[in-house]
Amino acid sequence: MDLDSLIVLGVGFVGVALLLLILANIAGAVPVHAAIYSAVWAPCLCISQVALEGAVRPAIPTLIILVGAWWAFLIGSVLPLVAGRVRSAGSVVEVLKLPALAALYVLLALQWAGVLYEVFHLGESRGQSISLSSLVDDLAGLRVTGATNELHLPPLLGSFRWAHVIYVPLALILRRKQYISRAHFLGICALAVVSALMHFTRAPIVQLSVVLFVAWLELYRPSRRTKWISAIATSVVLLAVFVAAQVAINEQSTKPTSLQGSLSSYFGMSPIAYEDILKGGYPREPGFYTLDSAYFFLTKAGVPVVYPGQSRPQIWFPAVTNVYSYLDVFTLDAGVTGAILGAGLVGVGCSWVYKANRRRSTLATLSMYAYLCYCCLMTPINNEFIRATTLITLFLSWLATRLIGAHPRRVPAENVVGILKDAAGSG
Repeated sequence: MDLDSLIVLGVGFVGVALLLLILANIAGAVPVHAAIYSAVWAPCLCISQVALEGAVRPAIPTLIILVGAWWAFLIGSVLPLVAGRVRSAGSVVEVLKLPALAALYVLLALQWAGVLYEVFHLGESRGQSISLSSLVDDLAGLRVTGATNELHLPPLLGSFRWAHVIYVPLALILRRKQYISRAHFLGICALAVVSALMHFTRAPIVQLSVVLFVAWLELYRPSRRTKWISAIATSVVLLAVFVAAQVAINEQSTKPTSLQGSLSSYFGMSPIAYEDILKGGYPREPGFYTLDSAYFFLTKAGVPVVYPGQSRPQIWFPAVTNVYSYLDVFTLDAGVTGAILGAGLVGVGCSWVYKANRRRSTLATLSMYAYLCYCCLMTPINNEFIRATTLITLFLSWLATRLIGAHPRRVPAENVVGILKDAAGSG
C-alpha cells in the first residue's frame, strides 16, 4: 500500500469513526444498517489495496470518491435521527393469531409454488429431472450454463419468489409471542433455506441470513455479547457457503477460477471496476440506471421502453469481475455528484425506516428494515435499493400487516428490563 492511499484511508476511517460515534450517541447504539454498511466497505477498500499484489489498487481520486460516498451514507443516516433521540425500549408487535398464521402459510405456499415451477422447468431444460442424489452438481451446472437466469416465473409467482423476506420476520413475531413452537419455526426456516439454495447463487442465502439476523436483533434486543457472537457465527457460515458454492461452480465450469481470484473479484475488485466508469470506459446504455424499478413495471404492463439491463459487462484486466459497487447507477446517471448524493439519500432512507421501526414496530417496518440491511451488505457488489424487489417487498409487507391486524403496543418502562433479560436468555 502506498503512502497516499494510506493517508486517504486513515483520514477516511477517522471520519467514519466519528460519524458512527455520533450515530451511537443519538440512537443509543450504532444502527444495524450503518454497522453492516461500514463492516463491508472497510474490508472492501482495504482488500483492494493489497489483493493480487496490488494489481487492483484504485487511483487516489477514486479512493477519495469511495470514502466520500461512505461519509455521505453515514451523514445521511444521521439526518433523520437528529430531531430527537430514537426510542430504544422494546416494543411488542401485536398480531391476530389466526390471520397471522394464515398469512404465513399463504406466503410460504406461494413461494414454494414458484420453487416447484422452477424445478419442473429447469428439469425440462436439461432433458431430464433434477436428481436429489446429485442436486448440488445439477444446480451448479444450471448456474454455469445460465439456465436459472433464463427462467422467468409467471408474474404472481415471481412476486412471491423471495417472500421469505416477509414470512421469516412474521414467523419470528409468532415465535416471540409463542404462537408457534420452536420446531415449527425451525421447519419454516428450513423451507426458506432450501428455496434460497435453488438458484445456487450467494445472494438469496445472504438475503435470508441477514433478514433473519436483523429481524431477530430488532425483536429480541439481545445483549451486546450475544450480538457479537451471533454476528461472527453468521459471517462464518456465509463465508463457508460462499466457498462451498464456488468450489461446486468451478467443478462444473469450463474456465474455473481460483478461490483467491473469486474472493478478490467479489470483495476487492469493485473499486477498480468502478474506476472504469469514472474514466469513461464503461459502455453506457440508453436510459436511466436509477429507474430500474420503473422500467420493470412498465415492461410488465406492456409499455415498450428502452432501458439499461441489470447485467454488467466484465472487466478482464487485471482479473475478471462484473461488480462495480452500488455507486455505479448513480455515477452513470449523474457523475460523481450523483454518487455522493445517491449514497446520502440511501442513508436517509435506511435511517428513516430504522426510526419508524424503533418508534412503532410492525411487520412492515421490521421486514423492510431487515431487507434494507441486506441491501447495505450488498453495496460493494451492486445496487439492490433500486430494484423492483424493494418496492414489491414494501407493498407486500404493508398488505400483510394490514391483513393480520398488526398494531404496536408500547412497552411500559418498568417492563423493559424484564424483556431485555428474557431476550438475552432466549438468544
